[in-house]
Amino acid sequence: MKILIDVYNRVGVGKFLVELLPLYMLPEIDQTIFNQNLLLTQAYCELQLQKHFESNAKVLRSINPIFDGRELFAFNDDGPQLYTATKWNTDLSGKYLSGNFTKVFENQMAFKSEKVKEVDKNKIYKGKILLTEIERVLPDGASEYWTEGFIDEIDWPPIDTWFYKAYNREGLVVLSWIPEAFVDITEEGIAVNALDVLYWYNGERLLEHQPQYGKISSISAGTGQFSQSIVKSFFNFFRS
Repeated sequence: MKILIDVYNRVGVGKFLVELLPLYMLPEIDQTIFNQNLLLTQAYCELQLQKHFESNAKVLRSINPIFDGRELFAFNDDGPQLYTATKWNTDLSGKYLSGNFTKVFENQMAFKSEKVKEVDKNKIYKGKILLTEIERVLPDGASEYWTEGFIDEIDWPPIDTWFYKAYNREGLVVLSWIPEAFVDITEEGIAVNALDVLYWYNGERLLEHQPQYGKISSISAGTGQFSQSIVKSFFNFFRS
């Protein structure tokens, strides 16, 4: 199993490799690394929230690694949208997503380790853990719009919040720490996400979540009324 996952990480051959594995062979969360990374990320995010920030997009995107010779992303304040948007300079998706994402993930964790000199293991941070299926996204901008840029255009949460990566049946997933101040607005992004790639993680096994495919096309039975997801998605589509 380790050899298969190592190959997946390096060359990103697609989620079909994970799908070939029996359920019992999919790696479970390493609780020691999970806890260490979570505490480090909580401490780092708290430091960032103490600073003045101009927008939801920028507040927890202080880490911007150099990838392929340029910064990973930039901010767009001049577009037709009513919020600051995050624009990726390098496409981490596609055939080599897993390998590229692993490099960026390790880079941002190392950066946090340099900036946070000491972690208080007894401190309690308020917030929730978000799980994102990063290989299964629909860049329609709905979650970005309803979180005012906190979730970006490809449905990814801010890079400062990432603390653990794993796999489920949909492929590569990232777990992120969402501070209490951004829990409600993240709920908005979850509610309008067409493919259900964003959801709260409560300690369950990664395989237990059942994605709600086709959420965007669901209609309330007997009423003819569109669901909140459709209304918000359509509003976002026609907002400009």
